[in-house]
Amino acid sequence: MNRRKMTIPHVRLLMAVVLLTTVAGCVATSKPFELTPEEGLTLLKEEGSAVILDVRGATEFRKLHLEDALNINFMGADFDSRIAELDREAVYLLYCKSGTRSGNAAEQMRAMGFERAWNIGGIDELRESGYPVIEGG
Repeated sequence: MNRRKMTIPHVRLLMAVVLLTTVAGCVATSKPFELTPEEGLTLLKEEGSAVILDVRGATEFRKLHLEDALNINFMGADFDSRIAELDREAVYLLYCKSGTRSGNAAEQMRAMGFERAWNIGGIDELRESGYPVIEGG
């Protein structure tokens, strides 16, 4: 049996591979404040009520938004102050166009003490999942 001795460079390489694999695994996991559209609908039914929060700009909101949604622009200068006025105990279901802004907004709301703020994704996916929408002009 031919056994090769592991040298220091081999050990370092092996450690680097293990570390990178571990870090990559952590990055790939979903965030604890994200729900699928279906999970969002289930939560809405279980809770009986929730604040549906559209974090897109006003123009996007006027064209198409979920029924009964509140619009607070995540990119707006007043986002933090408007969010700070909301009830921290309520359930919030956040969405945007693709789920990116709403994910960032949910993360920010969680940091502000809103423990029940959830990113439910993008409006197109939500519409396909059965959320009622309002089309504007």
